[in-house]
Amino acid sequence: MAVGLTLGIDAGLTAAIGAYFTKFKVLPPKGVMVSQTKALTGAASFETLLNGILAEKVTSDFVIVVHGHETGNGLFLRLASRAGVPAGFETTHEMLQLLMDIGARNPATPTPDELTKLQLSDAEVTRLVGLMTGVRGKKLGTVEFRGCNLGRNASSVSRFRAFLGATIFGAPNLHSFFGKFPTGTGSNLMGNHAQSHNGTTFTFSSSLGGKTCHCCIGVNDKNKPHNGHVIADDAGTLDAWIKANFDASGALGQAKELPIHGLWEFRKADPNDPLGVDPPPQPIFPLAIATDGANKGKNEYAMHVVYKS
Repeated sequence: MAVGLTLGIDAGLTAAIGAYFTKFKVLPPKGVMVSQTKALTGAASFETLLNGILAEKVTSDFVIVVHGHETGNGLFLRLASRAGVPAGFETTHEMLQLLMDIGARNPATPTPDELTKLQLSDAEVTRLVGLMTGVRGKKLGTVEFRGCNLGRNASSVSRFRAFLGATIFGAPNLHSFFGKFPTGTGSNLMGNHAQSHNGTTFTFSSSLGGKTCHCCIGVNDKNKPHNGHVIADDAGTLDAWIKANFDASGALGQAKELPIHGLWEFRKADPNDPLGVDPPPQPIFPLAIATDGANKGKNEYAMHVVYKS
């Protein structure tokens, strides 16, 4: 069983993450079972995250949701906590390697140049190296990162795994999103749902048993998911869509909202297209199967999660 940890995430998104793993406990592609999620409090720092991992005395598997750099270079967390606020350089794979290099020495003493690069004090480096040793002592099993983009950089996946001492570390190479989408069914709603769209909205339609389900995703100014809803011809079709995308035995039940998680792919125009227009971005839900191309029949979500063991 894994524990989900969130840090540096706004309250609405934190609630959506918790709701998702309450309803859909198994996270593909490794089949990690999430028993509960916890929103870490205190400074939004890597030090806080490490302390959160250490606080879980029983669990060795974790799902971590923290905002990641677009390049996959690291996390939007400062390295340390200083007087209750984040301090130091951001948590990049380069900084983790620097801390690991320091920790490998005897004594583990940073040079003045290293302190400058890390933007930390001697005491802060000592704390982080000690936390690294403590977390490694837990002998972590699988750590699934479900913030954004960390899998784009092979050095990030390798160094985060090494720093934590995890047997397996996985991270997506795309933007990762969570949300809570209102749901509805019936011909009237199917015909008028676009009236509720807020800003730029993409509609992704699925045909299931001859009936239709629309997942509509509104985007922010960076073209990333911001809001949305899921509607279908009838309740059976909506449940079929849930089974196809999130849980083979899942159903909406009596809820009015559906917790959502997926990866968000920005697609590029066909180089042979004379107009050169990029197609709309595309959600990739956890159980999504490619329907065409070289990857037809394969799980698309799995193809965008990068692992190091």
